[in-house]
Amino acid sequence: MLLICCTSFILSSLHFSIYICMYVNSLVFFFFCSTRKVPIFCFICFCAHRQSQRKKRVNYYIMMANMMTRLDASVFPPRKPGQTDGDLRKELNERKAPRDSTILTRTELDIVRSMIAGKNVMTFPLQSTVRTRTAAANERKQRMQEYDALHRLHGDNDKTLEDIEEEQQKRLHLERAKNLIDEQFEEVRAMNQIVMEAKCVAIRNAQLMEKKRCKEEERAQEEELDQMMLFESKKAQQLYEERERQQIEGRKKNLAVIKAQLDEREVDRIRKLEAHQQEQEAMTRHIERLREEEAAEKLRRQEAARRLMEDAALANAEQIKLKKRQQELELEEDKRVAQYIKEKEERERRFAEEQQRIREEKERELARLRAQQQRVQDKQAELDEVRAKRIQETHAREMRRKEKERKERERAVLQDLARVREQQMEERKRIKEEQRQQEIEELEHIVAVQKLALEQERERKARARQQHEENSLAVLKQIMEVEERRRRERQEYVAEGNHVMMLMRDREAAIEAIRQRKLAELGELGVPEEYCQALMKKIKVRGAV
Repeated sequence: MLLICCTSFILSSLHFSIYICMYVNSLVFFFFCSTRKVPIFCFICFCAHRQSQRKKRVNYYIMMANMMTRLDASVFPPRKPGQTDGDLRKELNERKAPRDSTILTRTELDIVRSMIAGKNVMTFPLQSTVRTRTAAANERKQRMQEYDALHRLHGDNDKTLEDIEEEQQKRLHLERAKNLIDEQFEEVRAMNQIVMEAKCVAIRNAQLMEKKRCKEEERAQEEELDQMMLFESKKAQQLYEERERQQIEGRKKNLAVIKAQLDEREVDRIRKLEAHQQEQEAMTRHIERLREEEAAEKLRRQEAARRLMEDAALANAEQIKLKKRQQELELEEDKRVAQYIKEKEERERRFAEEQQRIREEKERELARLRAQQQRVQDKQAELDEVRAKRIQETHAREMRRKEKERKERERAVLQDLARVREQQMEERKRIKEEQRQQEIEELEHIVAVQKLALEQERERKARARQQHEENSLAVLKQIMEVEERRRRERQEYVAEGNHVMMLMRDREAAIEAIRQRKLAELGELGVPEEYCQALMKKIKVRGAV
């Protein structure tokens, strides 16, 4: 016997085939059932429980429990409704059950079920724990009293307290095993199926909440992205406004510089015009003085002077034509400068014409006076002619020098204007180049921000899609596990079909006891009445079928 137990334990420890362990344990089970050595059988089952896989281990316990039910159904009857531990112990003694048999309570059976299913026993509700402690204490006290009465009846008063505790532990283990067997009924599985369906509904609700949360996060991220884009747009708008303001200030500064230059040129022109007028006035005073000095000259000198003035007028007219032609050429080059020069020449021309008109009037007056004095001045005509010619040449040289200086000044003004215009064009090109470079940098920054936002959006969608796939796979895995369990349960139910007639009476009694226990548990846990009615209706329909 000891050799067979050690062989089973070694085979399980070395991870040999589970079927070999099941075969050896089956032999040991039949051997010890004949000798009623239940503790050694429990030790072998514990070894298989430690080394076997979870699903195969549960199937193995189910098979062993069914065999135990078929062999010892007459020895280990199920608890009847309202039957106490003392009455059940008396019935077991009448059926010649082993003295070391143990009666399991409902709490102990739940603990055994949780251990087989791989659950943590500490996850039971707190109220159930408090209830089970009180109930276990009361049941223990009652069992001890019944056991004392039974021993007094049989005359076994010499047992110690340790023996009594050991027998109570054995009864507890047997009751747990019986409850495990009861859990394999189809109606009980239907009850458990309701719990599994509730878990599936809870998982589905959790997935819906997760999906809703993902949508809220996506909406929040979209709103955050919109805020970022709006912030970047406002920032770009502020940059554009700042640049426009700087451009306006630059244009105002340039306009002020140009205006100052024009004012300076206007002041220079007025100063030159005043100098020219002063020169003309000085020349006029000089001519008047000469006329006063030459009042006594002859008519020939007057005639020569008149011809000299006419030649000067013709020369002035020719110069005016040249100036007009030069003004037209300059107007084509730069309208603003040409207009300025044209107005200047026009004013000078009007001034010259006015001076010419005054001179002509004076000359006519002088000619009239000279005509009267012509006879007196005949002798000095030649001297006057030479003097007038000398004066005319001096005046012509002075006029050419002034004209040359004027042209040089105008050329310098044109050069200054051309240089200023070129500087303005270069400054305008530089400003445009800086604006273009800044716009390119801003565009690159906006593109980079958009690219980063798109990349983050793609990563977020990929994570959401992966999470959704993982949730779908988890739900599918749970559904497949449920279907596999249902298929396995149907197969086991078909395999057990040949023994249904044999176990019908005991099975109905056990189911009724389980139903009462489940309803009592639901009542203790405070489950609503409609769920209890649905559970009773489902069990009745199953039993009718």
